[in-house]
Amino acid sequence: MYNDYKDYLPDHATQEELMSYIDEQFIRLVKEFVPNTVIDFPGYVKSKLINRVKHSFIRSNFRNRKRIFLPKHDFDVTNLLDNNPIQDEQLDFYETLEYVLMDVKLTELERDILFLMLQELTDAEIEREIRKKYRRSMLTNADIRETLKEMQAFIRDRLHKALEED
Repeated sequence: MYNDYKDYLPDHATQEELMSYIDEQFIRLVKEFVPNTVIDFPGYVKSKLINRVKHSFIRSNFRNRKRIFLPKHDFDVTNLLDNNPIQDEQLDFYETLEYVLMDVKLTELERDILFLMLQELTDAEIEREIRKKYRRSMLTNADIRETLKEMQAFIRDRLHKALEED
């Protein structure tokens, strides 16, 4: 089916969208099919898939091809990029953090503490927030402080190792 319609599409990205759409619709049709009916499965899938691809994806692609989309306001994505440029330091920070935490499995408590650390809260504020969230659990203040110190040491060590590797 993909080969039947791919030549109607203008670029490779749209052709990939078509392939993804066909895969998605096939899965939906498999889930929708009721096996205890007189309709055979291959015929059901073939007829429904052809109709969905032809009348939904291809038709909307042709209809929208010559349209010019105007935003409702004088705002669009390019304005967002122009008015709020991403700073290189922030991007470097997130890339470094992703590298440091690669392949690390954290507990829910550790993830919550890391999230609060990234918000640059003080240790006391982090403890207070964690105590609020886990007030019904058996977690003690000492457990929170210990996990916080372990996370700080862990992140510090991983950052040092990452810097040494560069």
